[in-house]
Amino acid sequence: MPRVRVSDTKKKTAALKGVLGEYIDLKGYSDEFLANKLGYCMKTFKDKMQNPDKFTVRDILILSNTLQIPESVNLFYRSNSEEILKNLLMGIKQ
Repeated sequence: MPRVRVSDTKKKTAALKGVLGEYIDLKGYSDEFLANKLGYCMKTFKDKMQNPDKFTVRDILILSNTLQIPESVNLFYRSNSEEILKNLLMGIKQ
């Protein structure tokens, strides 16, 4: 039986899930606390944690700030992520 190659998107999604899970455990935050930070109900938050590619850039920014994930850990994998990030940060600072 031939080996099936895992897509880059699946690899990146798994990495995002791992990083978020690691920092959530490290900080000891509850799912309820993080769901409230994002403005989601618990079910929506848990669904998105199972499929983190469903998080918006805004969600990832809020999570990375809340969890204090260092900038060196790149949570964005969209080609125009730097431009999106700049625009969002400009909106947050106002």
